[in-house]
Amino acid sequence: MNPGLPEKYREKVKERRLVTCQDCGHVIATRYKRPKCSKCGFYNNN
Repeated sequence: MNPGLPEKYREKVKERRLVTCQDCGHVIATRYKRPKCSKCGFYNNN
């Protein structure tokens, strides 16, 4: 297995940010600009 893999994974986890869904208030951890809520399916703009 690649020894550098866990470090790369940790870097990607750091890039995530918490976004609160504007429709239902569910908190999403995402790297995307327009994340989709996993609870209600609403696309958030921020």
